[in-house]
Amino acid sequence: MRSASRYPRIGDVLVVDDTFRGMVNRITKDKWGHNDSAFVVWQTSKPWDYSGENGYACVNIHNLRGNYRLFRDGEEIF
Repeated sequence: MRSASRYPRIGDVLVVDDTFRGMVNRITKDKWGHNDSAFVVWQTSKPWDYSGENGYACVNIHNLRGNYRLFRDGEEIF
């Protein structure tokens, strides 16, 4: 079975550095239609490196598995 994509979707829960938790509420696209930035509503305080103007780069969430954990439909996406 193929694993789900680690690119964030609206409604995914994002855990950053096992400390900060939030839900993805908006995603912007680049000029080719790919996910560009993910914007998060934080349940906890926001991380120091999160920018409310720029969000997080979706490619970083996809690639940096040690920093970002992504949960969809109650299951972690690996």
